[in-house]
Order: sequence, then structure tokens, then C-alpha cells
Amino acid sequence: MATVNKVEKDLLKKILRDYHQLILSGPPGTSKSYLCKELAKDYSEYLHIQFHPQYSYQQFVGGYVVEKTDVNYHKGVMLDFVDKAIKSEKDKDGKTYLVVIDEINRANTSQVFGDLIQCLDRNSKVQIICGGVTQEYYIPKNLYIVGTMNTTDRTIGALDYALKRRFLDVYCGSNPQVLA
Repeated sequence: MATVNKVEKDLLKKILRDYHQLILSGPPGTSKSYLCKELAKDYSEYLHIQFHPQYSYQQFVGGYVVEKTDVNYHKGVMLDFVDKAIKSEKDKDGKTYLVVIDEINRANTSQVFGDLIQCLDRNSKVQIICGGVTQEYYIPKNLYIVGTMNTTDRTIGALDYALKRRFLDVYCGSNPQVLA
């Protein structure tokens, strides 16, 4: 069983406070997902998403969905979570929010994030049409994002530079003592 020591966890929390989003990358079995679960314990609310090749903008940000004979707009999981964090920030309740995106490079990540990529800069706002109504969105400072990425799987795509430059990459290598 993997263990995360307090120094590792505290260091990652400090990095998140400073950079707001990071990617834990490395070979499989190096406790990236486990570390995210341990980190999540220190945040008020936690959203876990796993990207896959069919994961879409509609699921993440929002879009129109056919339901029987109707077509309705539904916010995606990320916008719902952003709404909670924005409300919390405005209420000044001190809550913190963590989004963990496992296998962040398995989906077409730039397409999934869409216009929210710009908001990762934390000083940008975008206009998103939600059900015919234009709303302004930003990612508040009380929301943090961690992605995990398997660096050895050659069947998956790389992140494009527009997205990659907005995430700090933290390499999680194998521990030779555990392997011995």
C-alpha cells in the first residue's frame, strides 16, 4: 500500500496555493491518484473526474442534451463546481475546492476545457452561453485543480502547449526502495 508522508503532502498543498493547478505525471503505480485522494482530505469539497477518449465539453462545461423529445441545456460538472466555489468566495466562508482530473491526457483536453482554458490564468473571465443566457465565468482563487497523467502510455495524446503552460508539472517517479 502506498503511503504519503506529511512533507510530500504539505509541499504539494503549498505548490497548489501558489500555482492553483498542477499535473502529477509519471509511470503507472507511483501513487499519483492515491496522493490526490490524500490531498482531497484537506479541502472543503472535492470533485473527482476521470477523462477518457469520449469525454466531452458538454459533460465538463455544459451543453444541450436530447431527452426523449426535448432538447435541454445542462451545465457540466466543472461549471456546477465552479458555481459552488464562486458562491463560497463571495460569501467569504473560507471553503476550499479541489478538482482532481485523473488521466487528464486521455481525452482531447483542449476541446474538453474549451473556453475555460483562458480562465486557468485566474485573471481572465469568459462569456459562456448557458441555455440561451450569457453568463460570465472565471475560476475563483479558492478552487484548485490537480490532474494525473501516465507518462508511459503511448496510446494517449499529449497536452497542447496552451493547456500545458497553465499547469505546473510535478513528476512522480518510482521509489527504488519500494521496488527492491
